[in-house]
Amino acid sequence: MKEFIEVRQLVAMVLRRWPILLVGVVLGSVLGYVISQRAEPVYRATAVLVVGQSIQNSVLNSRDIQVAEQLAPTYAEIARRQPMLQATVDALDLDMSWQQLREMVRVSPIEGTQLLEVTVEAGGPGEARQIADELAQQLVALVAPGTDAGDDEYNLFLQERLDSLRLRIEDGQSRIEGLEAAMGLARTGTDIRSLQDQVDVLQGLITGWESNYAQLLSLMESQKTASYLNVIGEAQANPSSIRPRASLNMLLGATLGFILAFGVVLFLGYLDDRIHTTDDLAHVLGLAPLGAVNKMPGPGYQKKLIRWMEWYSPSVEAFNVVRSNIRFASQDEKPGVILITSALVGEGKSLTAANLGVAMAKLGLETVVVDTDLRRPTQHQIFGMANDKGVTDILERDDDGDGADADVEEYLQLIDDKLQFLPSGSYSENPAELISSPSMHGLIAGLAETFDVVIMDAPPVLTAADAAVLSHMANGVVLVVESGRTGRRAARQAVTALQQAGAKILGAVLNQAPLRSSSYNYAQYTREEARPSAIALAMQTFNLAKARLIPEPTPTPNGHHEKEPATSTDE
Repeated sequence: MKEFIEVRQLVAMVLRRWPILLVGVVLGSVLGYVISQRAEPVYRATAVLVVGQSIQNSVLNSRDIQVAEQLAPTYAEIARRQPMLQATVDALDLDMSWQQLREMVRVSPIEGTQLLEVTVEAGGPGEARQIADELAQQLVALVAPGTDAGDDEYNLFLQERLDSLRLRIEDGQSRIEGLEAAMGLARTGTDIRSLQDQVDVLQGLITGWESNYAQLLSLMESQKTASYLNVIGEAQANPSSIRPRASLNMLLGATLGFILAFGVVLFLGYLDDRIHTTDDLAHVLGLAPLGAVNKMPGPGYQKKLIRWMEWYSPSVEAFNVVRSNIRFASQDEKPGVILITSALVGEGKSLTAANLGVAMAKLGLETVVVDTDLRRPTQHQIFGMANDKGVTDILERDDDGDGADADVEEYLQLIDDKLQFLPSGSYSENPAELISSPSMHGLIAGLAETFDVVIMDAPPVLTAADAAVLSHMANGVVLVVESGRTGRRAARQAVTALQQAGAKILGAVLNQAPLRSSSYNYAQYTREEARPSAIALAMQTFNLAKARLIPEPTPTPNGHHEKEPATSTDE
């Protein structure tokens, strides 16, 4: 079951596959641009109508405004119904149905006003403007005052009542004028009072008639105002298309492409069963990361030996870190016997063992590298030494099984002042029996008494049982894991096999690690902090001169017992 993905693991996963994200964004943008170029352009035209006549009245009436605002949504809904749309299609002789026209039309009241907005989207600015104008005119014609028979009768009744009241008011005013003239001619007080009473009665009647007249007139005007609908100017169309918007489509395409690519990255990360970073060593295997070794440049084994590299190179510093961590893990200044192995073939365990031996020797520790991979030896190729005699020869000549019969010094090959090498030796048909023999225990024990550090290059754990057997002779085991190649399942199986054998696993080394996955940015350190001083340059010159005086050992042909000469540089 996959482990829980932490944020830093997710970031590492994305960084490993960032080209997928880049490709997704680019393809999404290109797709958005292509769609924009192939899509038909859409233009928009808008016509505006006003409901009611409040803006034309000198005296504003809040009731009229409220009625107009309430009627505006009704008119908007009417405009999108079949009668209005079909009438527009017929009037303009459009090659479409009213249902198709409805998809192109949007009618909505402008909130807080008495205005209606008719918006039409079409394939051209002229067509959009023409449809918007015609639909607006059809709506005006439908709701224009006086077009309904019932409204005509009601308005005629109101007009007759207004005319009757007007005649009464005029007749009453005439009679009042006649009575006032008669009062001027009257001679007695009784006549004057009688005429005055008649004037007062007529005045009251006229006041009532005028009040009724005003109310009827207001009602009639409100009916006219509420049903009034008019277009405010002709429809206006934008000369440029509103769709497609290439920039927006490209942005949306890039976003969609990023999301899809991110999903692909997560899916591939979920399927990826390989170990990539030092964090994976701790989370997946439960082992302490002893260090991360970046990919070494140069062809051939010997070019990858830190013995020939500058002291401040990233590879040298990486193995110095591994050396220090091994000493800390073993809790001893002299680590003793260290077994170097891996889960599978080709993960770089042999080159790691050789370079670790060089690093230990540079610290002043008496070190010997023993090639205990009797099936597929490689150390003699790395150091460029002969492999005609070695471990197998010592073990086969040992009669009593203590590994002390043969003179081991005869088989040791000097690499440096503090570093020696014991090859695997001649071919043996039973390497497993030799490895598990008491003679092998005696040989390693004898070397441990002579040297400060004994480094055994063992076969991979999952290809043979030799590593598990040899782990009993070691003070600690170091597992080499190749970044981006070693599977989690295989690495777990190797750890389990070593633990079942009772091995003391000091930790794991991440080999072929990319710079961003390494816990130490050696290149940055080299550029900014480790520039050689004058003393360092002098020491470097001395070492180069010494190297010229002491010629480098000439590589010898592979041992005769090798079935498959190792030509890869990652053994």
